[in-house]
Amino acid sequence: MDLLPKTHTDLSSVEYYEKFYKKRGSQAFEWYGEYPELSGVLHKYIKSTDKLLVIGCGNSRLSEDLYDIGYHSITNIDISETVIKQMTARSAEKRPKMIYQKMDVTNMDFEDGSFNVVVDKGTLDALMSDNSQQMQINVDKMLTEINRVLRVGGRYLCISLSQKHILDKILGYFPDEGWLFRVHKVEENDENEKDFQLPVFAFICTKFKKMPGIQNKILEVCHGESTSRVKTVEDVKHSIEEIQQYAMIRQRLKTRSLSGEDISVDLHSSGSDAPRYTLHVVDNLSVKGLHKKFAIFIVPQGRETDWMFGHQEGRKQLAASAGFQRLVVVSLHREHHYDNIESIKKELSGKVMELAPKGLDHKTQVPFLAVGNDIGRRIVHHRGHSALSGDFIVEDVESSDKCLYRRLIFHSNKNVIQSETKLKSERKKKGKSGKKKGPVVTTLDHGHLPHEHHTAMVASTALLPNTDSFLDQKIKVLLVGLGGGGLPMFMHKYFPKMSIDCIELDPVIADVARKWFGLVEDERMKVFIEDGLTFIDSKTTMGGETSYDIIMIDVDSKDSSVGMSCPPQPFVEKEFLKKVSTILRDDGLFALNLACRDPDLKKSVILDLKSVFPRIHGTKIPDQINEVIFASKQTIVQESQHEMSVKGYQEKVCKLQQMIRKHEGQGDFTELVDIMNDLHIVE
Repeated sequence: MDLLPKTHTDLSSVEYYEKFYKKRGSQAFEWYGEYPELSGVLHKYIKSTDKLLVIGCGNSRLSEDLYDIGYHSITNIDISETVIKQMTARSAEKRPKMIYQKMDVTNMDFEDGSFNVVVDKGTLDALMSDNSQQMQINVDKMLTEINRVLRVGGRYLCISLSQKHILDKILGYFPDEGWLFRVHKVEENDENEKDFQLPVFAFICTKFKKMPGIQNKILEVCHGESTSRVKTVEDVKHSIEEIQQYAMIRQRLKTRSLSGEDISVDLHSSGSDAPRYTLHVVDNLSVKGLHKKFAIFIVPQGRETDWMFGHQEGRKQLAASAGFQRLVVVSLHREHHYDNIESIKKELSGKVMELAPKGLDHKTQVPFLAVGNDIGRRIVHHRGHSALSGDFIVEDVESSDKCLYRRLIFHSNKNVIQSETKLKSERKKKGKSGKKKGPVVTTLDHGHLPHEHHTAMVASTALLPNTDSFLDQKIKVLLVGLGGGGLPMFMHKYFPKMSIDCIELDPVIADVARKWFGLVEDERMKVFIEDGLTFIDSKTTMGGETSYDIIMIDVDSKDSSVGMSCPPQPFVEKEFLKKVSTILRDDGLFALNLACRDPDLKKSVILDLKSVFPRIHGTKIPDQINEVIFASKQTIVQESQHEMSVKGYQEKVCKLQQMIRKHEGQGDFTELVDIMNDLHIVE
């Protein structure tokens, strides 16, 4: 039977609805859900004493259901004479006070202010089935008529799928008229077995007397039982779009398995802009059987940056280890508090079932997995903002080894640790015995290098000549990119004759390094707040001597349009590299942290480096795109000369590490040798 419209414009035509209702007869047709699904919203905004107008009533049972529970002052209108006759006959005996009238909603016969409530279940959507000029004219007439027939304080309840052009129209009218605009998502029936349900929304527009000169719009978004005030119509649109996108994700997850896709969902609590949970959905197609279909894994606080949890390939390995067909990996956010794993289970147990694979019984007890039975520790010490770097936080987190680490995280890239320092607890020495007594104090351990590329940069110092007397030599280092100061403080601690010039563009981050990461400035450690490009340029243009034994560049790029995240492109342009060479001693070393996803761009960078520096080595950082490049002004020598071979360099790194241990004792510090196992000549 041909009952559904052939074109969008059919939805607004009298002829279509006459044909529709004659063919369908008196059987009810519910466009956007039935009374049980809508009642939760309707009862919030309709009183039994209200005078109701239901526009575009069709043959829906909504008015009948409302009447049967006590709403007896209901007038229904529709453009179809056929449906008005059907509905009048259907209610004649059971509902004697129910009124049905054939009337066009764009030109109603009622007096001004006749009704307390106007109920619209899909009529606006039908009348504005597209964004054509004629549709716009008709909808403008309809909204003007609704405004006219509603009393001040009255409410227009519009049930809609909230397509973009519908949302633009309704948000462009009522808030500008000074009305309160509120949106609810209509909760669907979880037991409904439809293949796909578009989310349905209820717009509650409350008529206020328009006050001249008042510009503020009253906009609210409801999440369950809570209501949040938002500032702009764009905020309302964004909230609705998120719900619609989530519905599409649920549809994909119900109908098919994911193959190599990385799907994530943010769950928000009411009144918070920051997500409370981030859910990554991972399918493991190799798992068969009914008993291991679905599970949830809770990532401990502070460990969301671990490769296993923070990267797609890591989560795939986690899913394979867990052995479930679908694993939802849940990350907790630092902006929120979590009591314990049981409270998290309780909070998530209902929501995660919406992401379950097709065919899983809704009553299934889904297992929650975790590392031990712990949600980890996170202590946020400081939140700040930098004009250059944006919002950032300083926090202490507990890692898998149960040690505490202090971290600097930028909001622009929350899954990347910008800087990190290990914390250690110890007692002060008291008494003649020298035994450690008294209260435990927490100190910063500068023997811990925060990143593996920092370890490689420190290890590269062994590539300088005269390694045997290295700790007794005066060595001058230029480091561009301070961050939290972990790299320079390590070198300051273990190389007693080394002097370091640190260049940092962002003064706020330099202050963070001093206050939170223990950066100490003295005669051997100096910090310059300056652009690294400008600093190096000034060293050459002012005729400064070639004064540095080592130049290190470790600067991230803010330009995401280029396939190189470290360093910014000007730092690897040929003319700048020549300036670096000018202020580097003839037997000195240039170390560069290079993170480049674009193979052609990387090839171009390497060619420019080779044109300036005759000898180039590199070491790749495991499980990352970073490669640390070591460049020297000395000419290439034959591989047979052991001292300059790759193997010879690795032996020198081993010697350097032994000297540090002998000089500093057996304290806990980062091992340097392993990171150089991949040392190679860059071709």
